[in-house]
Amino acid sequence: MQRGENDNIDTRYDENVSRTIAGTNKPFYRLLIVDDDNEILKTMKQILEDKGFLVYPFSNPLEAISAFNPGLYNLLLIDVKMPQMNGFEFYQQIRKRNKNRDIKTCFITEYDVYYESLKKEFPGLNVGCFIRKPVKAEELANKINQ
Repeated sequence: MQRGENDNIDTRYDENVSRTIAGTNKPFYRLLIVDDDNEILKTMKQILEDKGFLVYPFSNPLEAISAFNPGLYNLLLIDVKMPQMNGFEFYQQIRKRNKNRDIKTCFITEYDVYYESLKKEFPGLNVGCFIRKPVKAEELANKINQ
């Protein structure tokens, strides 16, 4: 989904949003998802919102970088293979905008070979989350909760 097509999603940080979901002690988790496949993006957004996550979806990594707000997101879900820039390049740009502080990240891919590329490109990066497509709803939610 392109920004503007996102069911009126506001990517600005709202200081007044409670840190917990109303009526529970469960914290709000804000997820930035970047995937150029609109159907996958729409499906992941629905699955994760149904699980209580606040989701900021982007199909264009350049728009996601432009809208990125340091400190807003608890986790990034980044597709590895995208036409404008790959997920690793996207991650590098986000790190720059985040003042080179690590940010929890899950990479999404159909291909095992990208995991090895990630290790070579970021030898010090401890990637605890690599999600393989296609992903089932419960598996996706479990990975995010970990």
